[in-house]
This record gives sequence, C-alpha cells and structure tokens, in this order.
Amino acid sequence: MWQDPYFQTLLAAAFTFVVGHFAISSTPLRPLLLGVLGRPVYTVLYSLAALAAMVWLIRAYQSAPFYFLWNRAAGWQMLTLVLMLPAAFFFVMGATQGNPAVAFQEGVLQHGTPTRGVVRITRHPMLWSYTLWAGGHIIGRGEASALVFYGAFLVLALVGMPLIDRRRRREQGAAWQRFEGMTSIVPFAAIRAGRNQLVLSEIGWWRPLLALALYLALIFIHPRLMGTAVI
Repeated sequence: MWQDPYFQTLLAAAFTFVVGHFAISSTPLRPLLLGVLGRPVYTVLYSLAALAAMVWLIRAYQSAPFYFLWNRAAGWQMLTLVLMLPAAFFFVMGATQGNPAVAFQEGVLQHGTPTRGVVRITRHPMLWSYTLWAGGHIIGRGEASALVFYGAFLVLALVGMPLIDRRRRREQGAAWQRFEGMTSIVPFAAIRAGRNQLVLSEIGWWRPLLALALYLALIFIHPRLMGTAVI
C-alpha cells in the first residue's frame, strides 16, 4: 500500500490540502499576506488555492486503490446513514443563520443577537456538519484511501474549530470573549452548563424540513454521483 504511487499521491494531496489551509489561515503568514495584498485580493487567492488543493485531493482519491482495513458490515454503513442526518441538519443551520464564527460574518457580533438559533447549540455548526460527514464515511467505507481522503476533511474541521476561536479572540477581543462564554464548540455543552438555552422558535420549522429534504436527496443521488448505493 505505502509503495503504491497512486496512494502516495493521495497522501501528498491530503497533506497539502490540510497543512496548506492551516499555514495560510492560522499562522503569522495570514496577517502578513493581508497587509501586503489587502483583504479582497487575499480572499480571492486563498479561495483559489484552497479550491485547487481540494480538486487535486478529489482527483487523487478517484484514482487511488482500495486497501480494506475492516469489514464493511451493514451495521457500519447504517451508522454512516444515521450520522448523515445530523450532518445535514448542521449544514442547513450553518448555511441559513448568521454566525460571527463564519468568515465575512464577523459583524454579527456588533449587530443583532449573535447567539441565536443553532449557534446556541454550537458556534461551529458547519464544521460539525463536515465532521459528521467525514467521520461517518470513514466508518462506512472501511478502507485506507477513504481514511486519508475523508480524514483530511475531518482534521480540517476538528482542528479548525479551536483555531478559528483563537483568531477571533485575537481580532475581536472582549466582544468575542462574551460570545464565546455563551456558546460552545461541543454541541449542547453551553446549554447543559446553563450558559445558554435552546429556543426552537429561532430555528423555525422550515430549516429541519430543508435538512430532511437534503438528507433524502443525498440518498437518492448518491448512486448516480458516487457510483455506489448508500446501503
């Protein structure tokens, strides 16, 4: 497996995707580039670099061989199916509600109520969506190439949460610290600790329905998109 050139290419692509992302966005290189290029140019170049790395990773995964690590029993694949439902929920919630933890939405801290809806559950709903998606597919696929491919997204999401918090804390100071004190990375942790409460009316009825529709649509198109049935 380790000597296979296609698997080595996949490892290189995954390494570039993860390390390149963190090196540009979460090190002193970021403020340096922002100062030299300005935010608009930096954002465009960073987005293009991230897209190029992701395309390479996807292409490398498509060409990589299968090396099974554990038995892909129906129970493991069912667990993937179960995890994809909250993944769809967090994706829709994160995409349809303002959140100061998301890029270009920092102003939510100064305008309106930043701790609304899904942010009461976790301040990183979109990253939890990627975490559940990636983790579920690692479990369900049970092979080395999937571990590398989905593992890259899993690491990016899990490590990205505290790194985003650290950067926001440095850039936004007391306003972020107040927001951070009322919310949590781990879903429902702030609610369990009594620092927040779940308000279902802020989530509404249409977002869960949209998440369910997305979940069912993914099941339907998965064979056509990925070439394999969900179960």
